[in-house]
Amino acid sequence: LAYVEWFSDIPDEPHPNHLMYKISPKKDKDGDRLGEIIPVERIQRSVHLFPKFGSFAPVQWTSSTV
Repeated sequence: LAYVEWFSDIPDEPHPNHLMYKISPKKDKDGDRLGEIIPVERIQRSVHLFPKFGSFAPVQWTSSTV
C-alpha cells in the first residue's frame, strides 16, 4: 500500500516562461488536500514536483533540513 496526494490534471500546454506544466493539489470543499491509500500496483509512474517559491527560498532550508 502507498499513501498518495492527488493533484490537478496536467494542462494541455506548458507554462510559457519555463516550459513546465503547472499543477495544484486537489482539495475538498473545506480546503483540505485530497489523499488516499492505494495498492502499489495502481501507481503508474512517479514525478518530481518543484515548489512554487516567492521571491526567494527560506534561508533556514538546507539539504539537511528539507
